[in-house]
Amino acid sequence: MILAAAAGGSVTVYDDPHPETVAVGPGGKLLTGPNGSALYTYDGDATGNYCRGDCLVAWPPLPAKPGDKPIGDWKPQPRAEGMIHWLYQGKPVYLYAGDRKPGIASGNGAGGTWHAMLYGGAIPKIATPPVARVWRIDTEFFLADSQGFTLYTFARDGARSGSMPACQAECLEAWPPLLAPALAGPVGEWTPVDRPDGLRQWAWRGQLLYTYNEDLTPGDHFGANAGGVWKTVKVTRRDEKAGQ
Repeated sequence: MILAAAAGGSVTVYDDPHPETVAVGPGGKLLTGPNGSALYTYDGDATGNYCRGDCLVAWPPLPAKPGDKPIGDWKPQPRAEGMIHWLYQGKPVYLYAGDRKPGIASGNGAGGTWHAMLYGGAIPKIATPPVARVWRIDTEFFLADSQGFTLYTFARDGARSGSMPACQAECLEAWPPLLAPALAGPVGEWTPVDRPDGLRQWAWRGQLLYTYNEDLTPGDHFGANAGGVWKTVKVTRRDEKAGQ
């Protein structure tokens, strides 16, 4: 699953491997645990004001079993109290003793520090070569390389094999191409393009793809609309259906 949360805010989870006790609640909005109980995160865990003692009576940890292994972004973590606690991307996950009905998050916003975990829907599933993936930025999905670095197209390029792309020489230092192996073949709507300069570059729907050297961490997109000619590649569920 993918995590989207500002510090001190709700966590939104997207499709991916998850523990068998985690599901989507009625209505498709809340992430739930055993018996359909809402799941929560706590701001205090990020500031050193941990939930301990009586706090754990009101906010029991989402329990993992001995022998449970990490799955996707979920990891079992032993606690000093002797229990095993599920974490989601490093955030401890809790239940709330005050929730009396499945799918009801009555603890959401408690003390301004407890937040129900939300379900954001399915990630668009499109065929990609091993060097690429779909990555979430804010509330939308975009093409990225396998490490999560945003991919871009250049409006002045052509993708016909044998024609010289507009991005060359110094341009490639700032905008490294997404390289394709020598023996790579088409994957879904992806095609490897042989450039006259000897490079082999991936294209999606006929558009050559690049990263940007000023994007320093996964999800950065500082190259978006640079010069009015560099564009990110947005992906939606419609693209999933179009590629089938």
